[in-house]
Amino acid sequence: MRNVYCHGHETSLLQCYYKHGGSDCGHIYDSGVVCTASTDNRIDKVRLVDGFSNSSGRIEVLFDGEWGTVCQEEWTLADANVVCKQFGYGSAIVSFRNALLGEGSGFIWMTSVQFTGNEMTLSGCNYTLFGNLGCSHREDVGVLCGGTEMYLQETRLVDGHSNDSGRLEVLINDEWEQYAMKNGT
Repeated sequence: MRNVYCHGHETSLLQCYYKHGGSDCGHIYDSGVVCTASTDNRIDKVRLVDGFSNSSGRIEVLFDGEWGTVCQEEWTLADANVVCKQFGYGSAIVSFRNALLGEGSGFIWMTSVQFTGNEMTLSGCNYTLFGNLGCSHREDVGVLCGGTEMYLQETRLVDGHSNDSGRLEVLINDEWEQYAMKNGT
């Protein structure tokens, strides 16, 4: 069994999409599972942590009494919009990937988040709970929501080695400001 893909509503692994036959993968790629005693696989709460306003931060979710992060795998601006909607803000202005708002700790609870567009909360979408073992906290996601007291005009990366790397700066109220994470980096 290889290339397994499940939507999350299946009651058996055999109900998931997968390819039959052998592969050139060794046992180093064998998979396992971690089961919890919880019968409800719904996220209890969502919070934004280490942002530069109440409407921004790394997205963390509470499941089974433990806070954890969301992996960037399949994460889009549309997904971030639902988080902003859940908190009563306007649309997401920026969806942060690659732990740009700092790395979380503990569990990576969610990955492969998929919205239809009608959801009002993060827990109302399809997602993989207890994430992808291939995710690390270097892939935590965050968001900056609109409809707040500050007016974000644009973002840019400066002093990087390429167009997609560098120090994050945001243009807020016509002034460029360096975004610093909680530890000052």
